[in-house]
Amino acid sequence: MAARSEPRPEAVAADRRESAGQSVLRGIGGRRAVVALTLVVLVRLVTWVGGFVMARGGLVAFDASSYLASYHHLDLDPRLGDPSRVEFLRLWNYSDAEWYLSIAASSYPSRAEAIAAHNAPAGDHRSTERENYMKYAFFPLYSLLVAALAVALPLRLAAFLVTTATSAAAAIAAMLLFTSFFPDEEQRSPLALALLLSFPFAVFYSLYFPEGLFLLLSLLVFLGLRSGSWALVGVAGFCLSLTRPNGVFIVLPVAYALWRDSAKRHHGRQGSAAPLAWTALIPGGLVTYAAFNLARVGDPVFFHTVQYKWRNVTADPLGNLWRNVVERVSGFFSLDLHSFHSSKLDVVVMVAFACLIVAMWRDSRFPRELTIWAAVLWAVPLVSKDLMSFSRYMAVSFPVFYFLARSRQRWAPVAVLVAFFAGYLIALAGVIGYRWVG
Repeated sequence: MAARSEPRPEAVAADRRESAGQSVLRGIGGRRAVVALTLVVLVRLVTWVGGFVMARGGLVAFDASSYLASYHHLDLDPRLGDPSRVEFLRLWNYSDAEWYLSIAASSYPSRAEAIAAHNAPAGDHRSTERENYMKYAFFPLYSLLVAALAVALPLRLAAFLVTTATSAAAAIAAMLLFTSFFPDEEQRSPLALALLLSFPFAVFYSLYFPEGLFLLLSLLVFLGLRSGSWALVGVAGFCLSLTRPNGVFIVLPVAYALWRDSAKRHHGRQGSAAPLAWTALIPGGLVTYAAFNLARVGDPVFFHTVQYKWRNVTADPLGNLWRNVVERVSGFFSLDLHSFHSSKLDVVVMVAFACLIVAMWRDSRFPRELTIWAAVLWAVPLVSKDLMSFSRYMAVSFPVFYFLARSRQRWAPVAVLVAFFAGYLIALAGVIGYRWVG
């Protein structure tokens, strides 16, 4: 009779980790959800009430010249004619939110529609409709959700509800994932979420932007990995790459987790093909949007062409990386404090996140797949464009905030939280006054 083979210790440990992750997700969901929603409500009250008071009370002046000169608009804010005409739902209609609302209202133009709009007479302000071909720079999933609700609701109310719902769901998912990865530090999960929500550029979670949706979907991918639900990994990853082009790169931490788990299996066991099949679905969102571009304007990468024309940079990854990292750091003191393209603030955020990612990699207790995702989110903007909006892009890098919350110096994350909140109020004032934030 053949001797019974015993499972290898590392395989047993992997199984225990997986079952522990599943147990956490089942056992603490309700309690963590209540805490997460409480934090979300507190931040939203500060944002909504504070923003409205700033605008209605005249505490922050509406910068009409900046509004008209530097941004495209679906329609014009009534504050242009009368600063006292403050509409609550318009306060969150900031910057690129105009493009997402325009897509939700009238979709993307055909080639003929784009040519006709381009040849139309110039107006007295920059219009999303007159330069409608630029809509292709923005991926569609967020706008599709808004459009679905806008069938029965006013457009901005639909956007407000989508933004609020996705951000709230993301907060719950963030706490669940933290506790799944760090069950012995569950008590720090509210701090991790507070750091994430109070990061100054987290103000974009309250605007008509896809930041909350992007965060939610990336968290769902990792929750799928932790619970062994590869269908969730694939579907959430597909949707993520349909939300923003950099979403497709979540395939890298997923592939790492797949390789690691495969290496830990017993040599005599054959792994299922399902994880690979579901992982292969992740780029499908990007492929779907490319197919849509081909059908509408005859160019599958038209979105890429528009993005580079808009950014006024070349498709030179190494050159962009050199300019953003080496030249901007060496020329730091010649930069503006905060401006559209390259500023001191963006350089400080870039260097700070780089240092934290290095520390995450050196910490053997911190999950490698989370560090890989943080590194991807950091690197992709630096190789593809200038530093414009870099600080905003870092708002969705939740692994960095997890790492900060687990600092051995317990006072450090609290001090960071206080600094974040002060910066959040400053960013909120910039949004309300329609000054450049990110």
